[in-house]
Amino acid sequence: MRSRNDSLPRKKLYMVGVDSAPLWIVKYLCDKYGMRGFGTFFKEGFLKEITSTLPPLSGPAWPSIYTGLEPREHGIIDFLSLGRNYEKADLLFLDTVRHPPFWDTLSDSGLRSLVVTPVMITNPSNSENVDMMTGWPLKPRFSSDRVKAEARKAGFSGEPEIEGVLKAGTLSVKEGSAKYAKSIKDRARFSRRMIERNDYDLSLVCFSETDRMQHYITAKNWEELLMPLYNEVSEFLAWLASYAKEVGGNYEIVLFSDHGSQQIKNKFLLNAWLVNSGYAKLKDAIIEGMTDSGHGTASAKYLIREKLFKSGLRKVYNRMPEKVKSTVASAAGKVFSGTSGSDYTRIHDFDFDMHGTRAFASVSNNPVGTIFINDSRFADPRVGANEKLRIKAALIKALNSLRSPEGDHFVKRVVDGSKYYRGLKGIITPDLLVEVKPAYTIDIFYYSQKSVLMKPELAKSGDHTMHGIFGMQGSDAGYLNAYSKRNMDVCKIAPLIFKYFGVDGA
Repeated sequence: MRSRNDSLPRKKLYMVGVDSAPLWIVKYLCDKYGMRGFGTFFKEGFLKEITSTLPPLSGPAWPSIYTGLEPREHGIIDFLSLGRNYEKADLLFLDTVRHPPFWDTLSDSGLRSLVVTPVMITNPSNSENVDMMTGWPLKPRFSSDRVKAEARKAGFSGEPEIEGVLKAGTLSVKEGSAKYAKSIKDRARFSRRMIERNDYDLSLVCFSETDRMQHYITAKNWEELLMPLYNEVSEFLAWLASYAKEVGGNYEIVLFSDHGSQQIKNKFLLNAWLVNSGYAKLKDAIIEGMTDSGHGTASAKYLIREKLFKSGLRKVYNRMPEKVKSTVASAAGKVFSGTSGSDYTRIHDFDFDMHGTRAFASVSNNPVGTIFINDSRFADPRVGANEKLRIKAALIKALNSLRSPEGDHFVKRVVDGSKYYRGLKGIITPDLLVEVKPAYTIDIFYYSQKSVLMKPELAKSGDHTMHGIFGMQGSDAGYLNAYSKRNMDVCKIAPLIFKYFGVDGA
């Protein structure tokens, strides 16, 4: 039974989520540009690091923020799941009926909430106590026509869908930064209108544009690209602090992110390492294409294949019956397999010869990569139960001993998936999670016979880290002091909210 302790005084809680925001960026921009909104946390409260989920991705991290549950509990372990026929399934989203987010739990106790563009939430709340506009990665939906009308008046229609043209290079990163900054400004305007016109107990506003832009940061451009975005968030935070003080009463402002970000200097080609180490095997057509001196033909086949599987046909393929998928993937591999005409070949799941593959990397493509052992969970298993533990141990030992040409150990840790997910049912979970050290990321798509390290392309010049930000400021010094001393992870945010309002979140 969820209930509110009515003996407690009326409180206001304002929450701002900034996707992928790290402490190093916030501190640098505050020191150089002032950033008065972020600055108030250092002056009147605190701002420190928070630990994300493993992998540090929006897919699992935001549901953990909303529910207080670990990925093994809410079931969202990544953006995608892996099917029995080695195919990537559709996007994974939180089941908000089975695992209600904190705004619905508060609603059951009669508390009113404003929820603006929560990342990874696709369906608005049905509660009359929740005004809501959903967020990335799908087009926004609204809890009511009234909320939709307010968004239209503010000129906000959701995060601009420009990621494709940014990757293609038809829109410059500077132009992308300007569009994302405008989106943040429009979202802030909409949120201000809603907060000023309604008496909410909780207001949650999430900004997702920062994550999109941070994948394009380099040593030369990062400040120019990110300052406009963080400045708009900072101005909203400054307004929020001023508004909360003006309204008066007991209030707290919570600032947080789902994970952090960093510049990338090297990519570790995890599947290339698995193939070159004898754990995985590519189809003969891939190897032949790489060694073929006539790169022109191979490159043409490669480009055709890339166009096919990046187009709308990918969605058609994902909806096919499992037996048909297997046939189509096999045929596509034979027809379209080839190389990019360089030392590196871009590969796909269907490029593996599973008859000769004992372990392969799939799904996660960030500083934490996921390895799956080809056992009885899959259609063409090559590893028995008795052999699995031996392969795991061998992989962990070999990965931890890897060195760069400069002699650096670049693997930070290898986590046993069976221990991390602890028996999560209904989904094929990774057997190993490989985390690399700062300035590295993992790539599962490129293959080279010459090197397992690769300089990142522009769209991967920035990537995630395990640590984001968590900060508070408000009217209760004791409350702030208590949380300033705690080690925070994303699963502790929802319990903080329930405790603040005196609500049982069980």
